[in-house]
Amino acid sequence: MVEDTSTSMSKSGSLLHEYVEVCKAIVPESERGSVLVAAAYVEEKLQALLSAHFVAESVGSKTAEDNLFEGTGPLATFSAKQKVAWACGCINKDEYDKLERIRKIRNEYAHAIFDARPDGPKVEKHLNALTSACPEFVRVQTSDARTIFVLSALWLGAGFAARSEQVSRYTEPEIDDVVTSEMLAQLMREYEASHPGDDATIDTVFATLVKAVEKVSK
Repeated sequence: MVEDTSTSMSKSGSLLHEYVEVCKAIVPESERGSVLVAAAYVEEKLQALLSAHFVAESVGSKTAEDNLFEGTGPLATFSAKQKVAWACGCINKDEYDKLERIRKIRNEYAHAIFDARPDGPKVEKHLNALTSACPEFVRVQTSDARTIFVLSALWLGAGFAARSEQVSRYTEPEIDDVVTSEMLAQLMREYEASHPGDDATIDTVFATLVKAVEKVSK
């Protein structure tokens, strides 16, 4: 479905405004603060991209994705989000590698008692890889480690945000019991046709299963 031009422009304006606001929030931050804010931004946009591929219906008082991203949910961590996003085809290998660098640098700054340093061995190797993968227009304008990291994270996050706006949310499929029964019946007929003379037809196996379940239920 082609999106209305005015709607598309409105969404683009909203994304640009958010991007500018994040940049403003980062400027006064310390090096540690700017790394954490930029990493939080890209993780939030990665989650939005994943959410866009999930069903929109609610489960009780929560949406389907709340149970995945909150608390001890399977997608609550940055690492889990990036792995599932890559496995599902939401991001490519290059984006996955950049996220891995961003996440590891973020962790170094988040867990250090004192500020981690960009020239420290654990940070430097990831930062060098991130710099080499950075868009050329960024590399030619700055060599500052903090700026490289922040712009890489924001550039990646903005791309995820734009893509998530283009995805149509899924709805839960309606399961028709009549259709399902007809499909099972067809499968039984096909099995019996391909196994002539077989005493253990699906019909008899199913009947045995029903009896076993009824016996347990009593």
